[in-house]
Amino acid sequence: MTLLRLAVLLAALAPVVGCSGTGESGGGDDPDREAQRAEEQARQLAAPHEAKARECESEGKLREAIKHYVAAIQALPEGNTTAKDFELREKVIKLVLSLDPPPAISEDVQQMFNRAEAMAKAAKDSVGWSNAAQEYERALRYAPWHAQANFNLGLLYESMTKVPSAICCLKLYLVAAPQASDRDEVQKKVTQLELKVRSSGLRMLEGTWRIHRYAIGPHFAILDLENKWQELSSPSPYHFTIHVRGREIDLTQVWHADFALYPKGDEVPFTRLKLTGRRLEGRVTPQWRKDNAVTDGGVQGVVSEDFREIRLSYGCVEEHWQSYYLKRNP
Repeated sequence: MTLLRLAVLLAALAPVVGCSGTGESGGGDDPDREAQRAEEQARQLAAPHEAKARECESEGKLREAIKHYVAAIQALPEGNTTAKDFELREKVIKLVLSLDPPPAISEDVQQMFNRAEAMAKAAKDSVGWSNAAQEYERALRYAPWHAQANFNLGLLYESMTKVPSAICCLKLYLVAAPQASDRDEVQKKVTQLELKVRSSGLRMLEGTWRIHRYAIGPHFAILDLENKWQELSSPSPYHFTIHVRGREIDLTQVWHADFALYPKGDEVPFTRLKLTGRRLEGRVTPQWRKDNAVTDGGVQGVVSEDFREIRLSYGCVEEHWQSYYLKRNP
């Protein structure tokens, strides 16, 4: 009976699933996959310099190690926002703090910092903030341990509403200036900005979500579905709505076509999910589980960085997981 119910439920999507055979997701429209590629590229570009830096570090040649770690930062594209970039900068700062005296900043680089500071003070609009930020970015590729520059760049990013970048810079400031008199105040600002990111992201989840792609098969990791998604050749007979409940979200299945289990217009609570970072986790509702004879019911998902796409998988029966690639309705 359980397998029969599953077959009936899957039949609702069968007419709309394409049969290209490849199951490929297409290119360039998956923010998470793009982020993964950027991280991998950053790791590859930094690797040879990191290897030399670690070798010097193991031999106690810390000043030489710093030069190689800085070279690793410079090997990444300008404006890089990967975790690897942050990791390298944090590593450099911690090494510099262990040295007395710290590495000297060249006259040319100091002039970059001076220009950036003057540009920031004169800036009156987004163009001015952006120009000043770019000058700070260039200078910090040579001396990422400059505490005040990290702080100033963080404030510029905040003015430009580039909140995640602002958070990273302020965190680097806290690492670079462990004895700063404004440490508690800056830490409070970081916390407030992180809450702002999370709350704005949650608000963006509220609304209607359509099924963009679909997959079914053995239990697989959501981030590894690149070649398993199938295209929908015509609209799905249902969509989802999301309502935010504090730190959790309710996902409801809304039918806009008659189906064996549900009439047109029926709204069926599907799952309540807890959002941690961009990860989603929960279980299908008892009602939905009973209606569809689901024996597993575990749900896991991931939200894209811009909170406009969701990949979601839930356990059906035995080893079968059903997955949705959802996109927010315009």
